[in-house]
Amino acid sequence: MDKPGCAELEAILATADEYRAPEARLKALKAQGSTQAQALATVTDKRTRLATAVYAYWFAPETNASDLAFGATGRAHPSALNKLMGPVSIGVNCERCDPEIPITSRPHIKALLDGA
Repeated sequence: MDKPGCAELEAILATADEYRAPEARLKALKAQGSTQAQALATVTDKRTRLATAVYAYWFAPETNASDLAFGATGRAHPSALNKLMGPVSIGVNCERCDPEIPITSRPHIKALLDGA
């Protein structure tokens, strides 16, 4: 297809290029985070490795849970990490009986915050 010589087309293409740049950067950052999470496997002290993965799980939710689990446990499924880390308390109380609700995973906290 021949490209029309039109200023409007050049403007559209320039805008499209601007959209692509941050998308490409985000893709590269996700890949970098994946590599960093899996690199937890190189931490020789098991307690430090697990504590690091758990902290990253809760405070860096952009990091893929499967990558963290693989780095910490050698298993790619997040349930392996969830089982080892156990529940955490984040100050969300039960509406009926008032004690804090133990949170067991990212999907669990999302469901609680969404009111499910």
